[in-house]
Amino acid sequence: MEPNATSSLRRALSMLNWVALQQRPCGVREIAAATGVNKTSVHRFLDAMRQEGWIVQDPLSEKYHLGPAPVEIGLSALAGMEFRAVARPLLESIAEESGETSYLGVLLGADVVYVDVVLGSHAIVAKREIGSRLPAHRTAIGKVLLTELPSDQLERLLGADGATAPSAQDRTIERLLGELGRARETGLAQNDEESAPGVYSLAAPFRDFSGRVIAGLGLGGPKSRILPHLEEYAGLVKTAAAAASRAMGYHGGIA
Repeated sequence: MEPNATSSLRRALSMLNWVALQQRPCGVREIAAATGVNKTSVHRFLDAMRQEGWIVQDPLSEKYHLGPAPVEIGLSALAGMEFRAVARPLLESIAEESGETSYLGVLLGADVVYVDVVLGSHAIVAKREIGSRLPAHRTAIGKVLLTELPSDQLERLLGADGATAPSAQDRTIERLLGELGRARETGLAQNDEESAPGVYSLAAPFRDFSGRVIAGLGLGGPKSRILPHLEEYAGLVKTAAAAASRAMGYHGGIA
């Protein structure tokens, strides 16, 4: 691909990604401001993506939102994830035994993306939507996925998180490195109200045949319900993640 074509593709994809994350119709001016693409190019890219079904324009507001094409591709990608099919019955088992919501997530840049969710049986549960994203270092599953990354890459990822103030970044990284070290030793990561007030979650690494962490598997719910069963739920999550890893051909030891 020619350099100019590569540059154009990257700008178009950055626009598409930004619009997708907003989860609402977006205007040309705000898309241009957010992505750094000039308005003339934004109009040109949006028109091309609209013709291919990637973007839809609201006839009243003239703003843009995702079209059917990315949804179809996303569903195809999910269907092709072998590890997701392996994990599904284990997620169902966790949700049934604990009554809490169970999750499966993968790393995308600095975020964790939830690729499967089984809601718990309690009236009040910690909800996550399939396809939703959160900063990885604020979630238990995200921390599991970050355990194998070198510290310099972690610093870059944290720096890309706008919620992390520069003055607090060193303390955040130092604390996170400590948590990741403990997660490596114990095979378990925790989120204590970092993703949302009152929410507590646990996660363990889901490995492929080579031992690489390909996903995080865990559960979450109200902190007041999780803490009294912390040891029990930690064992439940670790056992499920180990079973999923074995099903993918991993035969190494677990923490």
